[in-house]
Amino acid sequence: MPGSGKSTVADYLRDKYKFSIINMGDIVRDAMSAEGLEINSDSLREFSENMRKAYGYAAIAQMTVKVIGNRYKGKHLCIDGIRSPWEIRYFKDTLDSEFVMLAIDCPTEIRHSRLLARSRKDDPETREGLSKRDGKEEGFGVLEAIKLADFKLSNTSTIEALYRDLEVVLKNKEKQKSKKT
Repeated sequence: MPGSGKSTVADYLRDKYKFSIINMGDIVRDAMSAEGLEINSDSLREFSENMRKAYGYAAIAQMTVKVIGNRYKGKHLCIDGIRSPWEIRYFKDTLDSEFVMLAIDCPTEIRHSRLLARSRKDDPETREGLSKRDGKEEGFGVLEAIKLADFKLSNTSTIEALYRDLEVVLKNKEKQKSKKT
């Protein structure tokens, strides 16, 4: 959900483990810019909805895989901003078998204060605006996507606590991987 800490986790993976970050929201914003469209919360949702209506529920994931292409082959990737179970299935079907879905949970009040602090132009400024945006995210299937996560983090404390919890997830993933081999 917006403001839960997805980008914070992605940045940590990039900085500590040299992951490349692919932000699905940036891919949508780039596509909108290329078409000369105004970018705000409503136009992002409308554009994404139209892409899904025209090309299927995994349309944004398909755009993301095109961006990934051969450019990131063999690199560790963090795809930031998965919103639906269809996107997860598409990534699992088309990307390396190492694809892992990590969900980050955070209460609405905390997310709202984080969104106000980052002040990105498509972020809602009010609690009502965040509720409306959450409703649209839920319409994309984000709650079902969260249920499909391989690992889940609760981001309700400090950034250091989030990083500690992430390290536990990474260690558990490595243990699972070594059991398979």
